[in-house]
Parts: sequence; structure tokens; C-alpha cells
Amino acid sequence: MIIMPIKRVGSPKARGRLVAEELLSFICSSKYSVGQRLPPEREIARLTGTSRSCVREALSSLQIIGVIETRPGEGTFLRMDWQHLPSLEEAAHDLELALEAIQLWEARESLEVELLKTSNLAMVVARKKPLGNCVDRMRDAVEKGDFRLFNAYHRDFHAELASTCGRPELVRAVAVLAKLTEKYVSALLPRLPKEAQSAHFADSLRDHTRILEFVGRGDIDGATESLALHFAAFPTYLSHTFSLGALVDAVGPQACNDDSLQGGTNGKAEHSERTSSSAVQSSLKRGASRFRDGPGLPGLPCSDDLRRNEKATDSTV
Repeated sequence: MIIMPIKRVGSPKARGRLVAEELLSFICSSKYSVGQRLPPEREIARLTGTSRSCVREALSSLQIIGVIETRPGEGTFLRMDWQHLPSLEEAAHDLELALEAIQLWEARESLEVELLKTSNLAMVVARKKPLGNCVDRMRDAVEKGDFRLFNAYHRDFHAELASTCGRPELVRAVAVLAKLTEKYVSALLPRLPKEAQSAHFADSLRDHTRILEFVGRGDIDGATESLALHFAAFPTYLSHTFSLGALVDAVGPQACNDDSLQGGTNGKAEHSERTSSSAVQSSLKRGASRFRDGPGLPGLPCSDDLRRNEKATDSTV
């Protein structure tokens, strides 16, 4: 299939959206593979009959939602499996979804870290065996590539760890938050390339193995710090799911900085290059607010556009 010409209707932003939709259609129809290079800007502009500025807006929107990546001096490449490409409306929804996910994750972090910090040492050590069983099953799930099973054992691990606080009502709260978080992660996971999905679960397994090691030593401080670092990994996961560098460029100069978490106390924390939760959340908020209130990201519909489309559809039924 070839890239088709675009009708010259509406504003440049509207035309940019049409170009983005045409590129999504072209990628799907051509069954592009991850890492395959797209035609250059000049060629896309010629084929669609639009200006290069419209093409740049379209490519920017596709980069923001994680479909493509731009490599300076090399070109633009497909980043996501063509079978999992979202529509632009789905992308707007996913930005909202990611914002809700990170807020929920922070609630979990506050609760679980505080519970472990104040847990009884004897109760923590007594959970070593069931926690170890969870880690062993998580490892088996990673080796089999069964991430649904991994999530189940991941949830069990956190429930076991929370139980050391000896407060059933808070343990139930942890279980509810964990189940909700899992739904968000499952919804966002297909946006990552398969290699990145595998790396995400391997990193999670490493985090839980480290927590277990400190539990085995009876070191609550070390286990608590490792648990906090595990939660700190989620913003990095989201920054890989969406191309937040492009999002920042599109919606404003809010920095999306990486916090180096190397070192820690007594060398316990060894994770590095994990993206700041506040930076990711700020970027997602700014992006999502454009869908709700503003003119939309380049080439993407804002909430007013979507509402107008819904009304038009309703009036024709």
C-alpha cells in the first residue's frame, strides 16, 4: 500500500492529524516491523500533498504516543508492533490512563513503604519462605514469558510483605490497590516493544529478589529502601511507554529529568537512571490537559474536537 494524498481541509493542525492517521494506516497495511525506517519527511509531504510542517506535526504526535522514534541523522523508525498501534483517540485516552496509573502507584508506594518500615522484625523474617516461593514462581513466569502469571505472583508477594504489619484492614487496602494497578499496567503494556516488555519484568524480578535478600538478613531498612526503589521504577516504565521527551517538546519546557538513584545507604541501592515520578507526572498532566482543555497536541484531537465529533455523529443517527 502507498501513502495517499490528504484533503486540504481545516487548519494545519487538522491536516496534521489527517497525515498522522494516514501514516498509521500505511504502517498497518504495510505490516511494518519494529525498527523499520519510515519514508523521509520530504517524501511523505509529496505523497500526502501537504507541507513539511504538517508532516512534522504528524510525526511529532506519533512520537509522543510511542509509535515511532527519531534518530538524528538516521531518520524515523517504527518503535511499536504494527499490530498494537493505537488510534489517535486511543492515544489521548492512554495519556489520561497513564496519569491515573502513576497517581495510583504513588498511593501504593506511600502505604506499602510505610507499612514495611513499621513492621515487626520477627514477622518480617517469618515471611521469608512464602516470599521466596513468590520470587521463585515469578522467575519461572519470566522464563516462560507468561506475564499474566507473573502479575499474579507479583501481587502475592506484595500481599505477603504487607501482612507483616499485622493490620488486616491495611493489608486489604494494599490488595485492592495492587489489583487496580495491575489493570493499568496490563492496559499500557502492549504499547512497549516485546523486548522492552521482557526487560520490564526482568527488572521487576530483580527488585523483588533484592527485597527478599534483605528480608532474609532481617534488615528492614534495606528491604524498605529496596521496596521504595522498586516503586521508583514505574515512572521509567511510563517514560519508555510514551516518548516523554517529545511530549515535553510539544507541551512546554517542563523538564523530564532522570534522578540518579545510585549508591543509597551502605551501597544497598544500585538502581540508576530511573526517571523522576514528579517529572513524568508533570509531563503527563500537561499533555492530558491539552486533550481536555486546550488546542491539542500537534496533530492530535483535544477534548473539544472529540465532543464536536460525538455531537455530529449523534445528530446524524
